[in-house]
Amino acid sequence: MYDALTKESNGESFKHIWKARIPYKITIFLWLVENNAVLTKDNLIRKHWLGSPSCYFCHVDESIDHLFFQCPIAKSIWGIVGLCLGARDIPRNIRQYRSWISKWLPGGNAFYTCGCAAICWAIWKSRNKACFDKKVIKSPVNIIMHIGFFFEILGRSIQSGDAGEDP
Repeated sequence: MYDALTKESNGESFKHIWKARIPYKITIFLWLVENNAVLTKDNLIRKHWLGSPSCYFCHVDESIDHLFFQCPIAKSIWGIVGLCLGARDIPRNIRQYRSWISKWLPGGNAFYTCGCAAICWAIWKSRNKACFDKKVIKSPVNIIMHIGFFFEILGRSIQSGDAGEDP
């Protein structure tokens, strides 16, 4: 089963996700993101869901690439992260993220998967608060704070040897 989960049909390995020191449910979430299987509205519609396809943050049709990289909220977050790294661009999808992060943070392999997981998880949690609790964020700073909290929990779990904690 592990071999099946760690290889895509084109032979791409997902070991960077499964070996990352991140909580298990976020590991699975990131694997779903990379496999275009997270239940964003476009994926729900393919399963005959009848709701609105609009993004909760900007009202453009929601997809994985849109929600995590192309929505104005996501672009703001990636822009802030990019400023911290000295980047002059931002990624537009998960595949671009890999080359983008290695370009702007060379030698930071330990951060590559954890950084993506933290950013996408924080966006996902904010999206779900808007969806289920009707709590729309007032600023991308709220998501940035969630990302910081994720890294605090992650740092503690790595020190204690337990990455299975839920931030």
